[in-house]
Amino acid sequence: MTHEKTKESAPPRGERTRRVVLTLLNPLLVGTIGVFLTLWQWHDVRVSIEMDARQRFEAESERTRLVVQSRMQAYAEVLIAGAAFFTLKDQVSRADWSDYVARLDIAEHFPGIQGTAYAQYVTAKDKAAQIAAVRATGLADYDIRPPGDRADYVVILYNEPYVGRNQKVVGFDMASSDVRRLAMERARDTGMPTMSGRVVLAGEKPDDKPPGFVMYTAV
Repeated sequence: MTHEKTKESAPPRGERTRRVVLTLLNPLLVGTIGVFLTLWQWHDVRVSIEMDARQRFEAESERTRLVVQSRMQAYAEVLIAGAAFFTLKDQVSRADWSDYVARLDIAEHFPGIQGTAYAQYVTAKDKAAQIAAVRATGLADYDIRPPGDRADYVVILYNEPYVGRNQKVVGFDMASSDVRRLAMERARDTGMPTMSGRVVLAGEKPDDKPPGFVMYTAV
């Protein structure tokens, strides 16, 4: 008996090509989907991290704002009480002012305050008499600084605690500084404690310490 081997017919050429293409595309498709999912997850995590960081920043900023606001209010209350102190006596002496500031215990209750001062308004015609009167109290080297003739002066007369830099600023004419004068005039006109812009504190050089500010209330 003769056996004939049956030949399977080969798939058309186009069909073979399609199978080869599909065989090649399937891993590529899976890889593309995998990369897309990875990128999507990475983006989702990044957005979550950024939102969390933004929320933490906003919460910390609000906390800092409240701390600063509370501290500024405390400083203003020191000034208001100081102004009221001058209504209790016809003449507040240097010793009186020193006692008042000592009772505040600034280092403990009001951190950040470098000095608590009383400044006297002096007209040009009263300048010489004011200098002589202060020298008569024991400050033999007292003078108004910076030197020069001006229409008026707002001179630091008392500054507590009277140590270190605070000793050097007695006699400083704050009206000689445009930034300080503007704040003082605003405090005078509004009757409210007023903060100056950034200044180099009197008695310090620009490179000594970071700039500060001065808060005023009118007496």
